[in-house]
This record gives sequence, structure tokens and C-alpha cells, in this order.
Amino acid sequence: MPSLLDIFRFTADDGISGATTVTPIASGLRRVWAREGDTRSYRVKLANKLKFRKEDYTYFRTIYDAGECNEVTLLIENYCGGAWVTWHEGVIPIYNGDYNASRCTVEFEIKPNDVYECANKAFDVRENWLDYATATDIKTNLVGATIETIICDSAETFAAIDLDLHFSETCWGGTVTSNQDPRTDNAYRPISHYQFFQAGIPWTLIAKTTYAREKIISASPPLGIGWINISGTTWVRPVNISFPVITYSDNSAGITWETQILNSAPISNGRKLSDVLIAVTTALNCDFDSIVSNFFNINPDATNPTNDAYDYAAANFADVFFFQKSDIVRASASNDATRFTFSMKEFLNELKILNVFWSITNVAGVKTLRIEHWTYWNGANGTNLVTLDGGKYIVGKDDFKTDAEVPNFESFAYQESYRPKFTTKRITYPAACATTQGDERTASQLSTDFGGLIENPDAGLEGFFLMATVDIGGGEYLINTLGGEANGAFAWENVLPALWADGRFHLDATANVPGYVVNSVRKAREQVPITIQFCCDDTFEPSELVNTQLGWGEVKSAEENTETATLKLSLLQ
Repeated sequence: MPSLLDIFRFTADDGISGATTVTPIASGLRRVWAREGDTRSYRVKLANKLKFRKEDYTYFRTIYDAGECNEVTLLIENYCGGAWVTWHEGVIPIYNGDYNASRCTVEFEIKPNDVYECANKAFDVRENWLDYATATDIKTNLVGATIETIICDSAETFAAIDLDLHFSETCWGGTVTSNQDPRTDNAYRPISHYQFFQAGIPWTLIAKTTYAREKIISASPPLGIGWINISGTTWVRPVNISFPVITYSDNSAGITWETQILNSAPISNGRKLSDVLIAVTTALNCDFDSIVSNFFNINPDATNPTNDAYDYAAANFADVFFFQKSDIVRASASNDATRFTFSMKEFLNELKILNVFWSITNVAGVKTLRIEHWTYWNGANGTNLVTLDGGKYIVGKDDFKTDAEVPNFESFAYQESYRPKFTTKRITYPAACATTQGDERTASQLSTDFGGLIENPDAGLEGFFLMATVDIGGGEYLINTLGGEANGAFAWENVLPALWADGRFHLDATANVPGYVVNSVRKAREQVPITIQFCCDDTFEPSELVNTQLGWGEVKSAEENTETATLKLSLLQ
């Protein structure tokens, strides 16, 4: 049986004296693939420490005694198929070794020599993100559109006084309604209302409601979201309004309900998110060849799955803008923000509130920072252990344990929100299935409630704001108004059904938003480890699913052992 040094060779390079052959004391090598922190990619690491002696000890000790902080790279090659091929690249931390002078030995834990070593350091660096990309004004109303209003009056009989809102709909042949949402047939939404009860038997409700809508004449559908064609070239959509203010009077249950049409002036000092992230990534100087996000339309490569999440992103997140939060709260101020000190790590952590994660991939030599929705990372089918060698590796391996606990609820909140569609929402799981208390997900720096921040001058100024927009050509952009709400694409009422329906803890879940249905659950059954034969010319891709008698499982971790020529798989089903 060949020794380790017959089939592996080890080359150290301190960057000064050049390459040096070293010979560790080991009977075999083990390397492990596992998820890297909160990323959605796998990182391979050498699992066993390496011990060196005699001449190798002298080599490393000399570097240590010189007081240089240079790390020594270690190339491990495997003789396979008649040639030496790279098996692993690592870094020897000279200042973190176990030196034994009497025995002339030193032992190191080998760090991976990969792009994550740089990223894990560079992602912590905080810089002024407003130094990057070009400042752009975002329009809140389409140029050429007008605001059209109409007043409706009602006099309806009631058996008794109540304190409910009763908006008049006599303009369209109706009576009264409590619905505050825009009308779906003509886009009118209430902006002011007064009502009181006139004494008598029965009581008479007197109501006066003012409605408003945005209107434009166009031969083709106007740019933006929510337009309704009411006749020929006439298009209308709901206006964006402030949060209603309600006052009550003692006189026969009088109620005054009022809102304001939101500021129609453009919002200044936004930066296109794609431009900011490309510039920040370049400044990291971590040898990324590119940044890609099909979800945010950043150098898209069309590798995303076809599903509700990516359909939603394509419709709403193709042109997202980044703001310092104070530029939203103080939109009418004469001076824009000039600094927002931020790190890539902080930003990527905030994106988790949208069920979005990151990875650094290396495909065909192209190192890429990728930012995608949770569904992107559900790997393609790979090794089929049911058919491999007649299924011998999985015989008796159908035991499993649950790997994840089920909370009784998940709650979702931005840093600061006021309007109902943006305030905290919740996914609730069956009490009988829950094993833990609620899982509260809160963004610490991200806000998206445009109307809420605009109308609350005392809102906090710290943090950042993401704005969904529509490209209207000529370098101009219009704020997204999905659901008749300014920046509505980021409202929880829309985000939960679109982005948080996958990877949940249980199929039988409900949410306090309309139309929520769970599409998929996360893999949470950890199958007993399965060990297969693994030779030097075998390849392994941890992102691919592995099929067993329990189904196509996700790799939780994998460990190759060169001494036994095996690969041990831990799978989540």
C-alpha cells in the first residue's frame, strides 16, 4: 500500500525565499465541505492538523523568528491518472503553531487559501457608501399626470349610532362602505371624509367623502404600476396618501377622517443599488471577477429558477435604489446626506429580512459574488445513491433525526415602519407542531416605508432605505406603487407571499397578510451518515442534491478520507 508521500506532495511558499518542499507526518488527509456561516455556499477545509519535523521545523521556525507576519501558502497535490493535480490549497499561520523545540516539531491548523479569507476580512471594512455611484432623483408622480378629485354625499338611515367609518359611494350608484382601499374599477381612493348622525327614528347618517386619483392621457399603457384603462386613451391609478388622521366630536358621533396626497416632488440623492454594489465589491480588492444577482438585476446570467419569488423580483426589483434614510425622512430639506458609513457584511446581513443570501462561487475559474433569493440555492440533482453500485451504500441507512426546531411563529419587521402594510407581520405555525417560542426577524438598519417616514419628521435618521422604482427612460425613475402604496413592492403584505413562502418550517402555516400560502419547507431531517468509496479521480460538488431511500437530500457536510479512500456524507432530507 503506497504511503501518503507516494501519492501526495506538499509545497510551501513564504513569498520571499520561493517554493520549498515539505513533508508532514501523517498517515492520511481529511478535507471537509460545509456551509460557510450565513452564506449559501460550501467551503472546503483541511480537517486534520499537519505536523512537521527536523528540516521542516527549522524552515518554519526561521520564518517565525524573523518576526515577519507573512503567511505561508501550502499547495497539496495528488498524483492521480499519471499526473500531479491540485488537491487542496491552504495557508499556514506561522504565528499560530504548536512549536516543540526539544522534539523539533511544529503543528499547524491549515486555513483554506481561498477567496473567503479575503472576503471575511474585507466585508467588515466600513466605508462611505455615498461616495459610490451617481446621485439620482426619483420621481413620485408620472410627468404629465394630473390629480382628479370627486365628492360623494350620502344620507342613509341607521337603527342606531355607531363609530364605524362610512365612506359615501353615491357617485357610483352605491350607498356607503367602510373600505379605505382604492376602488378597483376606477382607482379613486378616499382622501378626506366627514360624517355625523342626525337624530331621529331611525337615525340618519350624513356622509361626505372626497376621492382622488392620478390621471393621464396616453395611447399606450403609461410607465409605472397600477394604471387602469377606463376608456380609450384615459388611464388612472390611485394616489399615494399619508396615514389618515381621525378626530371625533361629541355631536351625534361626528367623525372627521383626513389624509394628504404625498409630496409630489422628486426624492433626491438616491443611488442605483446595482451601481453601488459593483463599486463597493471592486473596492474590496478580493479578486472577485464579478458580482451577479438575478434577483436584483445585477449582471444577471439567467440561472435563476422560474418561480413566484423571481417573477416578483423581475416585476419590482429590477431597478432598486439605495438611500441614506435621512434623505427620506427629510425629503424636503435643502441639503442631502453626504455620508453613510457601512460595510458589505452589514448590508448582506440586512438582506436576510427579504429571504436573500449570498455566496462566493468559483465556476470555471470565474470568482463571483452572488446575491440571490433562498430558492436559488436549492441544488440540482447529483449523485444517485439508490442506483450507485446497486444501492449498497444506503442499506440500513434510513434512520434520521430532526435537525431544526419549529417555532410557534415567525415575525418580520423593518427598522422603522408606520403604515399598516409595512408594520410587523407574522407567519404562524400549528401549536401542536411548535417546539420553540417565536422567531423574531427584525432589520436593524433597513427601512422601506416611504409614506410613513415622509409624514413622520420625528422618525429616526440612522440607517438606509431601499426604494423599488420603474425605469421611465432618459435616466429617470418613478417610485414603485404596487398595491396603491408608495414603495409597495417592499410592503410586507406583498413581500411575505412572494418571498417568504419557501423554506418555511411547516406546510400548514398561516400569515396575517392576504393570499399567503407555503410553497415549500426546508429540509430538516438529518439522515445517518453515509460513507461511499471515493477515489482520486472522483469529483464532488456539495451544492448538488444526493438521492437516498429518503429522497433527494441536501449536503449538510461531507468529509473525504484519503487513507480509506472514502467520502462520508451528512444529508438533510
